[in-house]
Amino acid sequence: MKTEWDFTHLYKNEDEWYKEKEMVEKRLLEIETLDRNIFNQIDFLMQISEQIERLYCYGQRKLDLDAKDEEAGKQKKEALSLFHTFTLASNTLETDIIKNKDTLLETIQKKEYQKYTFYIQNIIKQQMHAIKEEDLKIWNQFKKDQIDIPKTYRAILREELVDGTILDENGEEITVNPLVYETLSKSKNRDVRRNSFIAYYESLKTVGPLLAPLLDKKLEEELFLTSLKNFSSPLEASLYEEGLSSTIIEKLISKVQNNHSILEDYYETKKQYLKVDRLYLYDKNVSIVEKETEPYTLEQAISLIKKSLRILGESYNQKIDIALQGGYADLNERENKRTDSFSAMSYVGVPYFSMIYNGSIQSVRTLAHELGHTIHTMHTKKNPFMYYQYSILLAEITSKVNEILVYESLYEQSHDKEEKIKILEEMIQTFANTLIGQIQFTEFENALYKEKENKKTIKEEKINQLYLEIVQKYNKNIEIDPLIQYNWERIGHFFYYNAYYVWKYAMGFAVAVAVVYQLKNDVTFKTKYIKFLEAGGSMSPLDALKIIDIDLKEGNYMEDAFTFIKEKIENLKKEIES
Repeated sequence: MKTEWDFTHLYKNEDEWYKEKEMVEKRLLEIETLDRNIFNQIDFLMQISEQIERLYCYGQRKLDLDAKDEEAGKQKKEALSLFHTFTLASNTLETDIIKNKDTLLETIQKKEYQKYTFYIQNIIKQQMHAIKEEDLKIWNQFKKDQIDIPKTYRAILREELVDGTILDENGEEITVNPLVYETLSKSKNRDVRRNSFIAYYESLKTVGPLLAPLLDKKLEEELFLTSLKNFSSPLEASLYEEGLSSTIIEKLISKVQNNHSILEDYYETKKQYLKVDRLYLYDKNVSIVEKETEPYTLEQAISLIKKSLRILGESYNQKIDIALQGGYADLNERENKRTDSFSAMSYVGVPYFSMIYNGSIQSVRTLAHELGHTIHTMHTKKNPFMYYQYSILLAEITSKVNEILVYESLYEQSHDKEEKIKILEEMIQTFANTLIGQIQFTEFENALYKEKENKKTIKEEKINQLYLEIVQKYNKNIEIDPLIQYNWERIGHFFYYNAYYVWKYAMGFAVAVAVVYQLKNDVTFKTKYIKFLEAGGSMSPLDALKIIDIDLKEGNYMEDAFTFIKEKIENLKKEIES
């Protein structure tokens, strides 16, 4: 088993990267001499795009392992420059497709052209919301004048955030950085939990004056782009990318709003067994049992995951072996390594994934999650390059299916009462963070954009107020420390990605629960699920979900999610009382 990325899947050495770069540069020059046959142009540009992806992935993945790798930074920058040139050629192609759409829609009915059907239909669909040529210069100038928001966000947290210190369980001074805080939030010592909470959020408070203007700029950028693309709101733009209507997301939000109180019973139980009069936010993550779960070795984790996912079929587990033996994973901690867990959706080379494995239950869950993305990509690579990329919504479904199956397996296999309780707590907390927590963030975004539409600038004080109000709304039986108003600063999605990204996590989790029920109740369902994985980007998310009998318009899938968590809370109470 390899626990570090094997870059030879991309290039055997640096010279190969530079040779391919030169080749792409020459091929980009050939675009001007291409014949005007649209299908030939599509094929040619897809070939170049595939090469550019390889060039980019090589530089970006090396940066993921070492943010200070200057050579990798240069390679990434050069790949992006090539992509910019490629984009100009793609825009010309798309213009030709729009001009000839009537003829093309007729031509793609013929068998020999059917592979281009969804690609062309999608470009025509996007026409309604493409930036007009006269507006493109305005947008490019706007972006030129804007700072790099994700880069600036990372820099502020890295360079300006001064970590606080506290005394740990042993009375020794410890620095409370983001990673340490996650561990301390589960400490059995309430003073440690409280003090680490205060230290961490007080440090966040100091960078609020820097991050608030940055978030305001991000909101401004999203609203401006939305107007140029002729959308009524950033939410509409987000839904359009997935091919969904506003009623679908409204049903999801409404369902969560009407049912989030389901957790009150859980927190009341937690309060009782922690023997506290009041439950504070810093008490939410600590287990009610004293026993510490023995860490899982990596070998144990892999064995457990494969056993849990056997329900998906033998070929699925074979792909796990290929990934873990083939250098697809980087699981070790190292200086300057990207700290968040992720899987890189890539057609060329392999779908690399990265995390820092530490043996905890959460770490086992994360490994299963990232393998879900990686195996998904391995399946979808059966499609042509133009169709291998699947939507974020579909990605989150497949990763959450793995998480849930692993949790269920952990619970069923355990014969230790305290361990079973701890596993149930993890499942409930995952539900709370993913389904309910992400809808909280979505409501926060709603409040931000409503405020931004009415004012030129949103000040830090207002951002904090809006966030605090959302937290209070969703945690009525928990004591709220005002410091939680700075929690939005931790959510990188608000700075890294387009608006309204996080609702996809919530919907993905709900659909995943419905999928798990189907897998357990119908032995033939795994065949549908594998077909769903293979669909990739060859059809809309709505059509892909129909393969596994999920109709987002009906919204029935959400019933399973709340039934699921009710079961877990009841199981928890039974385990405690037994």
